Amino acid sequence: MKGRGTRTLDKDDLKKVTSSAVSAKAHFVIVDAIGVTRSLKTASQPLITKPSVPLKDLAMSVMMGATDEDTVSSLAGRLARLSKQLDTDDQRRIRELAGGMKLTQFAGKLFSAIDADNIEARALELAGLPIGSDPGDDKRQQVQQQLVSEAAKVLNGELVELIESIRRDKEQTIDHDNLDELVRAEWNKDAASNVQALTGEFADYLKANQDSIAALIIFFSQPYRRRELSYAVIRQVLDKPINPNSRRYACGKRINNWNPVIPCHPREGGGLAGIQSMSLRHWSR
Repeated sequence: MKGRGTRTLDKDDLKKVTSSAVSAKAHFVIVDAIGVTRSLKTASQPLITKPSVPLKDLAMSVMMGATDEDTVSSLAGRLARLSKQLDTDDQRRIRELAGGMKLTQFAGKLFSAIDADNIEARALELAGLPIGSDPGDDKRQQVQQQLVSEAAKVLNGELVELIESIRRDKEQTIDHDNLDELVRAEWNKDAASNVQALTGEFADYLKANQDSIAALIIFFSQPYRRRELSYAVIRQVLDKPINPNSRRYACGKRINNWNPVIPCHPREGGGLAGIQSMSLRHWSR
């Protein structure tokens, strides 16, 4: 309400809401009817106090031992924001590298590690003092370092790289200066050949990596009639680092967003099943 109270009004505008006004608004009065001012209030602070520092640098700093409140709070805030953009597959990949912990849970542990109430309670316990005593800034700092270090144990280089990769994928750059212009609109004459090239390149990738990816090793070691192709096997293959310009990337995007109504090929089934059957049959030729 203080924000509204500080708004300026000239005499005419003030008279519209206060008919007895004789001048422009010169001051305002707050009536505390329920005793709000009897207790000490703290000013709210932004969570992300280092908005210009890249997310990867924040994560690496905490992983390497940084425990200051600004760094930890900025990292937790950025991770909490990123967690709202994750799809099911992103969440799965993060859990696999974080020991089963969700990104929201990790961000919550970081917030808890710098929470003043948690730090005060642990500092009093560490100092062996009763509630209401002053444990001292040294104890508080020691406790904060312990809490942050404990929360940061989940971080590792592979997890940080994955989070940074997902952040780049979710990042959206809006160009207001260079607007797109339609050059022409026509039927893609190369659609059929592009489909063949897509599945062919994916099949070549399967063949080249059949001895290096666990899912492919297991799959191709089985007799042909006993091979069962699952979505999990395909996901393990596509989780390998991919060049965004490659056809394997396009194939992965097709699987991620597959629509059973839209066929992958005029003579094949739709979506995942079509890509599976075409790629593996193409490889076996």
